[in-house]
Amino acid sequence: MLESLLPYYERELGHLRELSGEFARRYPKIAGRLQLEGDQCEDPHTERLIEAFAFLTARVHKKLDDDYPEVATSFLDVMYPHYLQPMPAATVVQFECDAQRPEIGKRYRIERGQQVLAPAIQGVNCKFRSVYPVDLYPLQLQEARLELTSGSPYLRSLAPDAAAVLTLKLQTQGGVLLNAIDLQSLRFFLDGEPALMHLLYELLLSSVLRVQVGDGSEDPARTRMLAADSLQAVGFGADEGMLEYDERSFLGYRLLSEYFSYPDKFLFIDLLNLAPLVARLQGDTLLLRIQLRDYPDSERHHRLQSQLQPAHLKLGCTPLINLFTQPGEPIRVTHQKSSYPVLADARKQQAYEVVQIRRVVRVEKSGDGDSSEEVPPFYATRHGSGQAPRFYWHATREPSVRQGDRGTDMALHLVDLQFDAVRPAGEVLSLDLLCCNRDLPEQIPFGGSQATQRTDFQLPGHSVVKRVRLLRKPGASQRSPLGRAVQWRLISHLSLNYMSIVDSGREALQEMLTLYNLGDAAANVRQIQGIVGIRSEPAVQRVNGRHFSGFVRGTEITLTLDADYYVGGSVYLFASLLERFFALYCAPNSFTRLRVRTVQRDEEVAAWPARAGEALVI
Repeated sequence: MLESLLPYYERELGHLRELSGEFARRYPKIAGRLQLEGDQCEDPHTERLIEAFAFLTARVHKKLDDDYPEVATSFLDVMYPHYLQPMPAATVVQFECDAQRPEIGKRYRIERGQQVLAPAIQGVNCKFRSVYPVDLYPLQLQEARLELTSGSPYLRSLAPDAAAVLTLKLQTQGGVLLNAIDLQSLRFFLDGEPALMHLLYELLLSSVLRVQVGDGSEDPARTRMLAADSLQAVGFGADEGMLEYDERSFLGYRLLSEYFSYPDKFLFIDLLNLAPLVARLQGDTLLLRIQLRDYPDSERHHRLQSQLQPAHLKLGCTPLINLFTQPGEPIRVTHQKSSYPVLADARKQQAYEVVQIRRVVRVEKSGDGDSSEEVPPFYATRHGSGQAPRFYWHATREPSVRQGDRGTDMALHLVDLQFDAVRPAGEVLSLDLLCCNRDLPEQIPFGGSQATQRTDFQLPGHSVVKRVRLLRKPGASQRSPLGRAVQWRLISHLSLNYMSIVDSGREALQEMLTLYNLGDAAANVRQIQGIVGIRSEPAVQRVNGRHFSGFVRGTEITLTLDADYYVGGSVYLFASLLERFFALYCAPNSFTRLRVRTVQRDEEVAAWPARAGEALVI
């Protein structure tokens, strides 16, 4: 903030010196009393007055300029309340259970939203919350291998229509029998070289014929088949978000924010419907044979085949995000102020950043005791309900003025229904905040594969978990640009809302994606530029209900991508994101169906069934 004030100050000071020189030439006698000569002033007191006046007028000038972004910010608060909130640091951890504990003899669940503590940095333990629920089993992946059926007569006889088979061998720990652990599903995190893990992700979600489930014996009675759709992508559901979005925010925008900020969140795959099959198995071994329809003859596919190992498919993992609730410092309202800084911890301001004000409560003391009443936000839909409150609150967000701090600070303003400032003296405001630890998570030690107990996180209240291993180094928090950039982003958002991002060509789609590339990361920019073309045409899909059948109109979208722009990433994952986004973005009582082509192959490389919102059209 101070850096942005400096140009205004220098401009005002230069203007005053220029005017003082002209004043001295016109009125030399008066100027002599002030010791003004040209654009110089020999009197230090007069010089300080000029500098002080330049500083004050610079603040006024800057405030006038900032009024325009303030209006845009208010619009965003109402229509897109998520947009100006910081995107906190994120990471991925693995929970390792203690197989000797009696609770781990069967499924042990760690619910979504559990608080996880990082090692102390500058005397502060960064607080994270789990994004996905985690089911822990006394299971360990012992073997993972990928084989071509052409090189194995046994696999060819087992799956004559498969090109390759991914074999996963899991074994129980502590002498527990497989059919006693209540195994319902397995969630794998693909952890390894990004190019190979993205390839494995694509194979498991687009090329699977079926999954054979058994215990390694040759007895057909103890072998069952699962359909290909038992393997499901993770991270696209409304209950799988990293961020807290209210009902005003569109789910599709959340997916864009999370993908461009932390794509590793999506590198999870579920294997479902295991319970009835595993109940029939004996012993302590679970053998999964995932049969693949295609396995192209390429350098990347050969590397995946030769380098795949059990460490690449980890169990018991979840993303974490640096978000937590915390009561704010109480605000004592006085008649001297119209705005008040919002602080999570006044003693360690550099370690806490307010992401969202969840609730403001007015506490008033009287002879009959304390009374409290919730203060509604000004930008809300409560103005016509019941008795009008005495005042409302609204908040502004500004870049931090502290040296080297890339974060933001918030201020709370009290206004009446006409948006005039009010000063209800003698009251105390209690705040409920959603916070992050600014950029402190960047300093958390990370040991990678050589991680030690010193770098481990802690999971309070779960003694079953003996270790919380950090699998990814937490990155920096990302923030939307403030100031004048806000109004242009608002205009882009509003204009895109009244356009079809499909019918308007790739430029409209690229503009929408760019709005959510908050960090302006080069890799994300390149992926957005990799969209070569998009076209749509009307489509009709048959819908079968319990008591009726019918047809629904929708849109079939063909997306063309340049695979060279996704080196180190994944065409398939990027297209999966857009497939979900299109389905959420489409009109009610309609659907979208996406097909993807690449410039290099000039053929369809992926296709998804018709989807309306979050549901497939069947």
